[in-house]
Amino acid sequence: MNYDPKNPNRRVLVVDDTAMIHDDFRKVFAPVAPANSLDRAEVELFGDTANKATAVEFQLTSAFQGQEAIEKVRAALAKDEPFAVAFMDVR
Repeated sequence: MNYDPKNPNRRVLVVDDTAMIHDDFRKVFAPVAPANSLDRAEVELFGDTANKATAVEFQLTSAFQGQEAIEKVRAALAKDEPFAVAFMDVR
């Protein structure tokens, strides 16, 4: 697999049997922009100042058991879309 700077691999596999752990990874790798009143006031005062060029999007895939993870890895490889990294709970 060759590195393509125009299309970097940002696919992440999270393997853990605790759903809350998956939620924590989503908070880090796929945060949802807050829509609170302070953010709205900032946009009204200064316009949309978000630097879109620095936003990085990750594709998160979750598996809750090892066998499920293996199946997802095989499916990703079959589509020529391998994961860049996997976070696994091995305890």
